[in-house]
Parts: sequence; structure tokens; C-alpha cells
Amino acid sequence: MYQKIPATDKIVLLSPNHFGYGINYIQTKNIEPDNMQKEHGITIHLDFIEKYFPDAEILPITIKQGTPEEKLDELITRLPKDAFIIASVDFSHLMPEDKSYSHDLQTLKYLETPKNKTLKALTDLADTGNPDTTAIDSPESLYVLLKSLNYPKFQLYRRTSSLSLSKLTDPKDNTSHLFGLFY
Repeated sequence: MYQKIPATDKIVLLSPNHFGYGINYIQTKNIEPDNMQKEHGITIHLDFIEKYFPDAEILPITIKQGTPEEKLDELITRLPKDAFIIASVDFSHLMPEDKSYSHDLQTLKYLETPKNKTLKALTDLADTGNPDTTAIDSPESLYVLLKSLNYPKFQLYRRTSSLSLSKLTDPKDNTSHLFGLFY
């Protein structure tokens, strides 16, 4: 039922620039390399990648919130065409589990049948109407992934959250996760 991940020698790892480090909208290990070591959206995946893809070249890319769509489209044209792309994107943040789950269902519906291939559509989907919460922490990273793959089919593997995986109860501690594969 699930697709096997093909062997690859190039991995693009997309992450939000969580803390707004650096001066560029988009950063790689060649541009502002010190910031890569500070970004948990990059570093959290390195052990996994090195274990399962030991010979792969990793191209980490951080993207600032508010990066213009034309800059993202330019990035897409520069990505290696034969790379395996991982988007390190968190979903619903800082809200009770029932609201988080509801927002995640909307995101899943979008991923399964994307209609509007613009950054604005993803940014609108990320907006919960509450300035202290978000449904997608990096619409920019997700946009790059989806558009570079030409909006393929999506298969959900599992949905979890900080609250569902732990004994935490405070909505401020909640972040949801959608694990899936595009093919």
C-alpha cells in the first residue's frame, strides 16, 4: 500500500527559518552557513537521513516567513531535478487538540486535492484567525515542495500531535504532525 522510498544520492531538506536568522529570504549551507546549525528544522532530521541515506548529499534550505512567491519560484527552478525532497513543516500550533485536528483535516483535504497552486492559498490555509496560532508553520516550504513535485498524489501515513503523544495537556504545548508521502 505504501510507496517505497527510492534510493537517492541527493536530498533537499526544506525548513522554515524559525527565528529569522540572517539577511536573505532563502538560505543554504553556501549562503549564511552558520545559520544551518541553529535551525532545528534542519538538525532534527540529520541523524535519520545519515542512517537511511548514508551516501546522500544533503542540501539544507531555510525559508523565512513572508518570502515572496517569485523568490520561491526561482528557488524551485534551481533545485536538483533528481533529488528526494523533505519538507520539515509543523502543522497546527498552540491550540487544543480538537481545533488542531480540525485544522489538520482541512490541510489534508488540500494536500489530497490541491486546487489553487499559489502561495496565497497555502498562507490562507495556515491562517487560523487567531494571531497566536497557526495551522502550517511554513506555507513557503510546503509551497516549494508541492510545486517542485508538480502537485502529486499525497498518501497520509499518520497524524500525531504533541498532546496525543504525551501527557501534556496545555494547548500552548501542542504542535501537530502530518507524516506522508507524495508520489
